[in-house]
Amino acid sequence: MKRAALILASSLLALAAADLAVRIVTRVPEHERAFRYDTRLGWAPREDFVGIVAGAPAAITADGLRASGHQTGRPILAVGDSYTFGAEVADAETWPAYLAQLTGRRVLNGGVNGYGADQAILRAETLTRRYQPDTIVLGLIQPDIRRSLYSRHGRAKPYVVTRRGATLLCGVPVPHDATGILGLIEDHHDVMVATTRWRPELERMLGRFRSLAPRTLLVLYGHDNRSLEFRDVRLAAISLGLGMLDLSDRLGPEFYRRQHFNPAGNLFVSNEIAKVLQQ
Repeated sequence: MKRAALILASSLLALAAADLAVRIVTRVPEHERAFRYDTRLGWAPREDFVGIVAGAPAAITADGLRASGHQTGRPILAVGDSYTFGAEVADAETWPAYLAQLTGRRVLNGGVNGYGADQAILRAETLTRRYQPDTIVLGLIQPDIRRSLYSRHGRAKPYVVTRRGATLLCGVPVPHDATGILGLIEDHHDVMVATTRWRPELERMLGRFRSLAPRTLLVLYGHDNRSLEFRDVRLAAISLGLGMLDLSDRLGPEFYRRQHFNPAGNLFVSNEIAKVLQQ
């Protein structure tokens, strides 16, 4: 009898623990479950995730890429932040997905929400070794430049500094941080490293990007085309001979949903990229 009571009590405790675990998991917003800790980048898409990200359905492949079609051949690689990932739109409505349709080529969507330019370029290096693309497109908004100087953006991340003329990647391996995630939340407490100069770091990072593939293209979009960050990006791109498509003054409110591009905005961006790639 006592044994039966003990078994029953143990079972009830196990059920209570399971229920508590479910409650804890369900409190985590689904867009946070779409990303996992990464020792080099801070965070990366969670492989085989299917769910809602930023209010729209999203699927992440077994390779950790946003689904973007099934074309074959040597790929085009797209990297950047949530604008490349395609926040607020479905898989088929991102600009990499539209670019695949327009070019008939395989386009790998390597965008990640909350990334700075440094993380996007580091991710491009990793994906280039794996897929050997002949073309890489890097999409940036103005805050991505300053994010490269952050040691923390929602959670810990790598960052770059220039010391004695050399640009160094710091903070790797990235400390594992179980609290919060990315810049997907408003209260993300950015922490900037001890510098306010991004020009040397920026030029060297873009130089690394320029060397990754036979053809590289930098795409600028966002609201503030007169920002100091974009001014320095343009100067650095010219200095490096880096191909550049500046859309920062061509994207009106009709192309946005809330904070990110709507399908029409992504289609416009993909059309402009396709025109450049056809040249």
